[in-house]
Amino acid sequence: MGSSVLFAAATATAALCSAASAGIVNLPVTFSWLDGSGHVVDQASFFVSPFVTEYAKFSSAGSSWDVLAIDVRDDSLTITGDFFNLPSVGFQSGEKLRFELPTTIAVDAMTLGAVSNVSSMDASRLSFVGNVMTIDVSLTRFDARGASFTVNFATSTVPGPAGIAGMALLVALPRRKR
Repeated sequence: MGSSVLFAAATATAALCSAASAGIVNLPVTFSWLDGSGHVVDQASFFVSPFVTEYAKFSSAGSSWDVLAIDVRDDSLTITGDFFNLPSVGFQSGEKLRFELPTTIAVDAMTLGAVSNVSSMDASRLSFVGNVMTIDVSLTRFDARGASFTVNFATSTVPGPAGIAGMALLVALPRRKR
């Protein structure tokens, strides 16, 4: 009986302590587009969908227009720039794109995936802390219609207060003497 209780406690503790891989489809994300001074240019909150593009910003001037679209998936996001009657479109100096995931999710890694007709984008522009991913898009240009880049990321689940309390309870259980 003592060894089976100990085995159950060890199994439960391992399950609570291990970070499980976590997808973000159906979870809320807050997106912020920041200017060079850190002020919000645009902001949106959305639930990640496997079917639709979560964010799009359209602007026009005369017979010219441009669109920035962001499609977020379980483990990647693709940023596409499209335009008409312009030689290219891009970001100003110091601009950043910030994605805040729920606090129950931790970002474990970010890597640059496919880059198509986008200048000045490389892996050094990607960063993450806790549940926040940031892409430094300063002076990045979309040089052809439909130009895009993809950022891949890995996430894990952060144990909540109940999981931490459960671990503390298992540690505090008195051991049985034989």
